[in-house]
Amino acid sequence: MDANERVMVMMNSPPATNLGDSWSKVHEDAAHAMLKAAEACAWKDQDIHHRRGSYRAMSIGPSFGGGQEVWLHHLIKVLLTLDSILKIS
Repeated sequence: MDANERVMVMMNSPPATNLGDSWSKVHEDAAHAMLKAAEACAWKDQDIHHRRGSYRAMSIGPSFGGGQEVWLHHLIKVLLTLDSILKIS
């Protein structure tokens, strides 16, 4: 957690039932989907180089006065319909 008690990273173990190689496939499919989603994003320099370091990070959520980019919300909704993402979450 950060200073504001927000979760920054979450790790989880495989489900109690033995899924064998299929659990690895779930992770591979989720990683592939997230990489494709990252390629679809319109990254600005401020999204790549920011005060926390030089890596890709994009803010999502409510925006007061600045508006939100509709495509980003659509992208998140699409990711959340994928079986691999749902199984991990």
